Amino acid sequence: MTTPAQHVASTPIAVPTEDAGPRVQTACGPVRGVWRDIVSAPDRVGPAARYERSAAFYGIPYAEAPVGERRFMAPVRRGCWTEERAAVVPAATPQRGSIFPDPAIPEPSVPGDDFLTLNVFTPTPADEEARLPVLV
Repeated sequence: MTTPAQHVASTPIAVPTEDAGPRVQTACGPVRGVWRDIVSAPDRVGPAARYERSAAFYGIPYAEAPVGERRFMAPVRRGCWTEERAAVVPAATPQRGSIFPDPAIPEPSVPGDDFLTLNVFTPTPADEEARLPVLV
């Protein structure tokens, strides 16, 4: 059995790079994300860390913000855009409490009402031409 500290020590970490982010065309408009290096912790076989590249697109809206008359209603589809949308930082998150007093890997908590968004991640290794499946 592993302890929480051992689990965290073996969990891969995503580190944003300085490279120009990947650009994709979605059904609703162009989006620019960030490249991340996935750094694996040393394993029991050897101390070398692994670096693989992954793309992340944060906060792509799928519905209008649930404010005013929309507060407790079904989501309303978000309109499309023509200008490139920067999806480079996490968007607002619904506020929630943790069932754990001190989570080993805390989730981001970003204030705001416009939280009906998706984060999209590509598998590793990634490049702009690969047309890989994604995790949403």
